[in-house]
Amino acid sequence: MSIYHVILLVIGFLYSVMTILACISQYFFKKVTPVNNTVMLVGGVVLFTSLLLFLLDRREILIPVIVSLVIIHIAAILNGLYMYKKVNLSHHIVRFCISAVIIALYLIG
Repeated sequence: MSIYHVILLVIGFLYSVMTILACISQYFFKKVTPVNNTVMLVGGVVLFTSLLLFLLDRREILIPVIVSLVIIHIAAILNGLYMYKKVNLSHHIVRFCISAVIIALYLIG
């Protein structure tokens, strides 16, 4: 396993776990709709599961990772529109950069 894949796993697992924990907390605080929250939770779980499969079995995970990141982004946009009635561009630029780093590390590893 290359150093790039190790960094991918660290960043990816952190991002997926933080997403999952944020979704779990939103079920209690109810600042977003349950549907949007569930969509984001599914994205986080798919990302986590994909990375776990890669770690254990070295499977090809590019498509599930991209799909999960897109799902997380869509849910984040919907949550922002629901809570603030606008899209916080800087928030989504940071999310996009994290997603791009995750994908790039997988591809170059």
